[in-house]
Amino acid sequence: MEKQENIYYIFQTLIVFNKNKFNLFNMDKYEDNVQGRNCVFRSIIEKLSEKKTHVSLSKKSDYIVFRMEILSSDFVSTKIAKHKLVDVFEEGDVDISKKEYDSLPYLHTYINLRNQTIFVEKKESIISASVLQSILSEFMYVNSSEFPINTFVVPVTEEVTFWNAVNQGPDQIYELDFELIAPNILGFDNSIKELMRNTRDEINSDSVNLKFANKHGLLIVTESYFDDLVKYTTRSGSWKVKVKANGETTIFSSSDIIKKGKIEEEISNFFDTHKLNSLLSDDEWHNHIEILKRNLDEK
Repeated sequence: MEKQENIYYIFQTLIVFNKNKFNLFNMDKYEDNVQGRNCVFRSIIEKLSEKKTHVSLSKKSDYIVFRMEILSSDFVSTKIAKHKLVDVFEEGDVDISKKEYDSLPYLHTYINLRNQTIFVEKKESIISASVLQSILSEFMYVNSSEFPINTFVVPVTEEVTFWNAVNQGPDQIYELDFELIAPNILGFDNSIKELMRNTRDEINSDSVNLKFANKHGLLIVTESYFDDLVKYTTRSGSWKVKVKANGETTIFSSSDIIKKGKIEEEISNFFDTHKLNSLLSDDEWHNHIEILKRNLDEK
């Protein structure tokens, strides 16, 4: 029987140390490097997992992040739910009455503590990708206030999606917008990373916005010129491309073209069913963690 796989959006959490938030009590506590940022991320998530209650993002918000469960030293599970009221009509002997019930449709969510990625189940009928990014951004902001950091959550993208957008109107490109977040993760060794490191160190900037424009749609977009920018934004920023294709002006955004992963449905069902089962063997639990690890390690 073929295994059922569910689609997940992949988001990257970015942590930037803020010099203005350092004081005598914390200035020697954190190292401003990849390991130090990952340590802070782990501390935030592990502290949240100790809470016995769910987290409502704000008084006005309809979204709730369920209590986090530590699955292993590297993986955490939770659910993101949308609260709504459902009308139910009940027929009595002489009339029909209406009652309101709370409904919380949810999305399975997994956090990879090793690389600060967050996998959220793709169900647009419950929560769209853009709203998910806002939820995760607010969630990180609210729960990181005790640390001397600024946080960002950006969609993980692939280089090919940028070039596909450019090729929609290669002869009529009006604008390119890039948002670059200060260096956070391993894997970048180019001029853009050096630029971002310098702006952070010299003027305490945690992000940079670059805009290239030609009002006549005559921008020349070559891989040799933009390759470093595009690679950098796949995990540490975002981009927008404004082109004219088929007579219509269109804006393509990396936030709408998020990289996706797959997680076997049986794995989610297993952790939902057995997370509190103390009788489960260590081997069976470990085997499912290994499958989850393979699913969460991006190809």
